[in-house]
Amino acid sequence: MKVLDTKTSPTRILMWAVVTLLVITAAWMATHRYSSNLEVYYLDVGQGDSAIIRTPSGHVILIDAGRISGSSDKGQTTVVPALRALGLRKIDLMVWTHPDADHIGGMRSVMNAVEVGSILDTSAIEKPSPVYEKLLKETQQRKIPYRKAKRGQWFDFGDGVKADVLSPVEGYVGSNNDESIIMRFTLGKNSFLFEGDAGYEEEGELLSSGILVQSDALKVSHHGSRTGSKIEWIAKVQPKFAIISVGKKNPFGHPHAETLQMLENVGAQIFRTDRDGTIIAESDGQQITVHPWR
Repeated sequence: MKVLDTKTSPTRILMWAVVTLLVITAAWMATHRYSSNLEVYYLDVGQGDSAIIRTPSGHVILIDAGRISGSSDKGQTTVVPALRALGLRKIDLMVWTHPDADHIGGMRSVMNAVEVGSILDTSAIEKPSPVYEKLLKETQQRKIPYRKAKRGQWFDFGDGVKADVLSPVEGYVGSNNDESIIMRFTLGKNSFLFEGDAGYEEEGELLSSGILVQSDALKVSHHGSRTGSKIEWIAKVQPKFAIISVGKKNPFGHPHAETLQMLENVGAQIFRTDRDGTIIAESDGQQITVHPWR
């Protein structure tokens, strides 16, 4: 360690000040990396879902936050560390696709770690879970702006990034899974579809509506379960990339062979968090690259 004595010249003091500033700036940039691309991080939260979206202008969207079960909290052990690694201290929009613990269980830990600008929740809940009720109470206590999702809502995140809420339909009450928020993000020619645990009923209603669902990157429904999607849905979405958020050696046998075969039949390149870890997709509005986050 160098120590400057009182006889050090003003020039040397200035030089050391500049060097120190450069070192601090380099360290800050290493942990606050910004990109001109739209970035989507499909986090490896085991048997659950969570994705961080960062726009070119620095807006941050969190879709789900993984499971909480006993002492295991994926929000605390995975989501918050990922946010810190990306230098993120605020989430502009937090999306709760539906109230299952493997999707929203980690949200309270995230709320305790970063500022939350607003929350988008599914519009109807058939069976509220204890985890969901605690999270709702936490939201009210913190006075975080909160709204219910419904078809037709849209968000403009600047720099050409837009998100449309495709489902659920206002007034519809189905199962928790079939009440999942389905959102489609676009930048230029590229599109990303998120559908929570939506099943045949919700996907079928959306197909009947005629709304555009084709998307380059699909976060596959319900961890690749055979109950998540039918061939009609996959054929309409026509994903180039299919991302499956799933736990290693999970007791449900996800992803099911039928789902994998459907995705292969449409030519989708398949990525899985149980095999590839956290996956990052980057878009410049013209093309998308997808690869494990290392």
